[in-house]
Amino acid sequence: MTNQNPPYPPDEPIIGAASFPPPPPGRPVAPPYIGAPDDGYDDDVAEEDEWDDEYGYDDDAYYYDEAPARQPTFYMFIGLAVLLGVGFVALLFSLVNNNGDDSTPKVNAAFNVAISQPLNNEVVPTGKQLDIIASASSNETITRFELFIDDQPVTQGQPGPADGTVYRATLKWQFDRSGTHKMFVRVTSVSGATADSTKVNLRVIEPIDDKPAVIKGKAITTTNVRLGPGEQFESIGRLNDGQEVKILARSRNTDWLYIEFQTGGWVKRAAIEAEESLEFLSIKDVTPTPAPSTKTPNPSATPSVSPSATANANAPDFVPTGAVLIDGGTTLRVTIANTSTNNYNGPLVVSVGGLVGTDVLKQVFSVNLVANGSATVDFDLNPPVTVQKTAAIKVDPDNAIKEANEDNNNASIGLSPPVEAPNIVIDPPAISGGTVTVVIKNTGGAMPASSVKVRIKIGGGGPSAESATAQIALASGQSSPPFTVAKPGSGAATVEVLVNDQVVASTTINLPP
Repeated sequence: MTNQNPPYPPDEPIIGAASFPPPPPGRPVAPPYIGAPDDGYDDDVAEEDEWDDEYGYDDDAYYYDEAPARQPTFYMFIGLAVLLGVGFVALLFSLVNNNGDDSTPKVNAAFNVAISQPLNNEVVPTGKQLDIIASASSNETITRFELFIDDQPVTQGQPGPADGTVYRATLKWQFDRSGTHKMFVRVTSVSGATADSTKVNLRVIEPIDDKPAVIKGKAITTTNVRLGPGEQFESIGRLNDGQEVKILARSRNTDWLYIEFQTGGWVKRAAIEAEESLEFLSIKDVTPTPAPSTKTPNPSATPSVSPSATANANAPDFVPTGAVLIDGGTTLRVTIANTSTNNYNGPLVVSVGGLVGTDVLKQVFSVNLVANGSATVDFDLNPPVTVQKTAAIKVDPDNAIKEANEDNNNASIGLSPPVEAPNIVIDPPAISGGTVTVVIKNTGGAMPASSVKVRIKIGGGGPSAESATAQIALASGQSSPPFTVAKPGSGAATVEVLVNDQVVASTTINLPP
C-alpha cells in the first residue's frame, strides 16, 4: 500500500533540534557567458522538487486531492442569505410598483385641514374640558382625526358623516397646567396619507375666584356690530381691524360677544381676540320681543277642537327670496320672507345645495319673521365660493312647521362672484377753533356715489350734535374731501360716519372748551 500523503515537516520544532530541516543545497551554477548552451535545468523547479522529494511534501495532494468536508452550518448560512436576498428584491419591487405605504396615493392626496374652535391666541382655563372642532376636505376618504398638543399626540377620533368631501370631528381635551401651548390636528386618509392643520396658539391660565366683570380685547378683522347675537339683527356700526373693545358678556354658546359700543352691541366671537378667557364672562340671554298678534279674538266664539281643519289661520308662509355671497365668498346670506299675515318667532331649518359638488348644507336658525316681513340667515362656506353658482334653497325642507302654503318653499337663485364691500375708516380729526375737520378713507372695495354724513355728538346727541353731508364716491384706497363740522360743545364726543343713513364707522375725541 502506498502512502498517498507522505509525512511532511512537523509544524512545531523539536526540543533540542533546529526549527526546521534546512533546505537541500542548490546545484552550483556557473555564471553564464555569452554563447553558452542552455543545459535545460530550471533552478527554481529543481529546488522545489528536491524539497518535495526529500521531505515527502506534496502541495497539490494536500489542497486539492482531499478538501476538508464543509459543516452543515455553512449551508444553513447560505440558505439564509438567499432568503434575505429574495425578500429584499420583493420589497424593492413593491415600492417601485407603489404597493407600500409610500405609494402614489399619498403623494396625490389633497387635503385642506382647519381648526374652527378654539381660536388662535384664545385664553382658556385649566381643568375645563375643551371641544376642539376640526374639519377637513380631501379627495380621499378620511378615516382618523388626531389631536397634537405641543407636537405630541394626545387623543384621536373618528370623523362624522361626510358632507360630500368635507369631514368633521370634535375632539376633547383638558389642560392640567398653565402656560402657552400649541395645538394642531392631523388627519389620515384611507391610503395612509396624512395632513396637518395650521397650529393654534393657546394661553392656558389658572381659574380665578373673582371673575372679571369686563374683559379687554381687540378686533382682528373688520366686523359689524349688531343689536343682537345673530346676523338677522340690524347692524349699528362697525369695528375696524385692531380696534380695542371692552367685552361685557357672551351668548350662551359663546358664538357672539356683547361689547361696550354706544348703548351696547354684539359682534362675532371669531372677530375678537380677548386678553382673558371668555369662560369668565357672564352669559347674556336675549329674549326676543313677541310681535303683537294680528288676529282679533272673537269673545262670543265657543272654543272647540277641530282635528279635521284644512287650514291654520295662524300659520306663517316661508319663501326664499334672495341669496348673495359676502365676505369674499366665505359666507352665503339667504333672505327669507314671511308672506302671510301671521308672525313667526322660533327655529327654522334652511338647506342649500349646488355650491360644493353634491353637498347639501343644512342648518337650524332662530328667526323672528313678522307678518309680511323678512330676515336673513348666513351659511359659512369652506372652501369659499368665488365663481358663478346656482344655489338650490329650501326653507323648512322636512315640513316640520305648518304653513299656509307648503308649495313655495324652494327656489333656485344664481350667485355672482363676491365683490369686496367698502370699508370706511376715520382719520384722526383736526380741531381748530369752533370747527372739527374730518377725513374718511375707503380701505375696502369701491363705494359707489352715496350720501355720506359725518356727525359729531356729545352725550346722547340731540341738540348737542352737528353734522355735514356730501354726495361722494370713493375708490379703494381713496380718501374723501374734508368734512367741516361745527363743534357742538366740549368734552368727550363721538364722531360717526353714516353712508345712506347707516352708521359704518365711529371714533371718540375730546373737544376742548
